[in-house]
Amino acid sequence: MAVWESAAGGFSIDLGPGEWTPSVVVDDEQVYAVDFRPPETAFLLRVQRFRREIPVDDAEQFDAVVDGVLLGIEESLRPMKVLERKNTAQPARIRCDMVLRGKRLGIDIIERRRILATGPVPPGALFLLTAACPAERFLVHRREFERLFDSFRANEAAT
Repeated sequence: MAVWESAAGGFSIDLGPGEWTPSVVVDDEQVYAVDFRPPETAFLLRVQRFRREIPVDDAEQFDAVVDGVLLGIEESLRPMKVLERKNTAQPARIRCDMVLRGKRLGIDIIERRRILATGPVPPGALFLLTAACPAERFLVHRREFERLFDSFRANEAAT
């Protein structure tokens, strides 16, 4: 499939080789979300773009957004533990990389997440990338998760 582009979501991502199955799971006023399932692999990649204006002018506001996202995630991953959390500021961008562990539908899973603010909103955008798999398979997929996250690009119209 190689590079998948979403005009509606304002992003592109290099999925690499194979027949990935993309599926738009949410397309409303607040969120646009696409799930990607790779060929012959038991993990899920989701890219979400928040369409609501969420002010992210500085690191303090970004931390408040991250804390709010974590509260929402905790509802579906009970009990949840944050294994890693690191903020990185770049010119006109800030991101938070996390690894979370919890249970969903009785299955022990680990999620690799990245929250990316592409600048002050508006005109910037806020994205949440999620890669999830059963906990015992996380180390098998971690490098692929990192490659996918690093290949993500917000389109100029989204920033």
